[in-house]
Amino acid sequence: MENKVKNILVLSIVVVAAFAIMHSVLASDEAQVIINNWLKGKPKMLVKLEIDLPSINADKCIVHVRRFPSIYNPTKDGYTEPIYTGTHKPGSRVIVSKILNAYVTKYTLDKKTNELRVGYYEPQEFLVLVNCLKNGKQVYKWGKIVEVYPKSIIYTKKIAVQANQLLMNQRQSHKFNKTTHIRAISRGGLNPSITDSASTDPFKCSIVIQEEGTDYKKGYCLTWVKGPYLYSIEGLTTKFCLDSRPPKSAVYLEAFEDLDAGIFLRPESDVEWSSAGKKLVPSQIEISQHCPSLTGNHKEEIYFWTEYIYEWSVYYCDSFSGICYEYWLLYPYMIRGIAKASDLGITPYPEDYVPPSNLPPYANPGYYVDKIYFGQYGAYQSDVSLSGITVTVTYSNVWSASLTIHFYKAGRDDNQYTTPYVYVEYTRFFYWWFKDNDPMTYEVLFSPG
Repeated sequence: MENKVKNILVLSIVVVAAFAIMHSVLASDEAQVIINNWLKGKPKMLVKLEIDLPSINADKCIVHVRRFPSIYNPTKDGYTEPIYTGTHKPGSRVIVSKILNAYVTKYTLDKKTNELRVGYYEPQEFLVLVNCLKNGKQVYKWGKIVEVYPKSIIYTKKIAVQANQLLMNQRQSHKFNKTTHIRAISRGGLNPSITDSASTDPFKCSIVIQEEGTDYKKGYCLTWVKGPYLYSIEGLTTKFCLDSRPPKSAVYLEAFEDLDAGIFLRPESDVEWSSAGKKLVPSQIEISQHCPSLTGNHKEEIYFWTEYIYEWSVYYCDSFSGICYEYWLLYPYMIRGIAKASDLGITPYPEDYVPPSNLPPYANPGYYVDKIYFGQYGAYQSDVSLSGITVTVTYSNVWSASLTIHFYKAGRDDNQYTTPYVYVEYTRFFYWWFKDNDPMTYEVLFSPG
């Protein structure tokens, strides 16, 4: 009976999707591809990016869009994949389309009909880069990671490139005086122990190159990134936990980008990093390391041991004009470990926590509480950062940069990814609540009952 209901639901989605496609983009090749795949039992969706370029004093703007891999829409090599490069006039609108596998990541319940509806298909993350040139010289550049939650088989995301954001004179160069050639090495030993990482500088990320060619390089590094506080009171043992089994725990950390265009490009060593905004970072932690704990009237900062991916490439050259384009990208890929500040030697011992004398009106009694998942109380997206830590990122003698990496007030809660959670063991009655009554602060406060 259950399978019959599922089949009816899938069939209904197919019919609705087909009619929606036919009405919105009748006779388009993309629509035909989607319909044919649905009829073959291979659901597809069309994601469109509607990019509005700024009206600035430039001859032309080059738009380059890349897509990050996802579970049901991986890329060939696990890195970002290029999906569009084009030249357009300032002030124009650019349409970028990509056909992808359609996997329902979240259902919602229609309160009127009491039926399940598609909440959204698998979310996708895109990197949008914009170069604008005047007389062959770059006069403006902009880059940002855009996360798309497709709510229908054909879904359009509008992106406004602001003319007053990330101008060239706002960027800082992070180069050495000389550049040396780095030999490509195999990516091995990716999981050194937390003890080893804490014995050295916890906020140094040394890039190891995995692949390279004449016009590209790909590598990774590992660093600790500051997250939220974990709190406890007498009679409680609290743990900040990440799940590495589906749905995996994930948080949002900051990524960085740079781009250049012209007849003469900057060398790789002359990178000018700027924030690309937040990116989803899933957990991949061994079970024995996934829950640092705290007891007594204390609080401590939580840190995520994070793998960052480095990409650099001269991705396109126009044979007619002689103008070439290159990009740099540094983004969080996976959480490999978790620890408290005192575990890493950042602080000698936990800080004191004094519970408030007056409980907030939204405090919850601690009856039968063990796991407090932040996402279950209202996950949402925002670009507000909660904390930050300055990390020295170094690529041998090519470049070095001091970058402040932020932890974001954002979360996902679906059948692919969910938020971290706080696990509570107790021998007394207590009250608990989210800091500022907001689950996306990722902090749970406690008070004796």
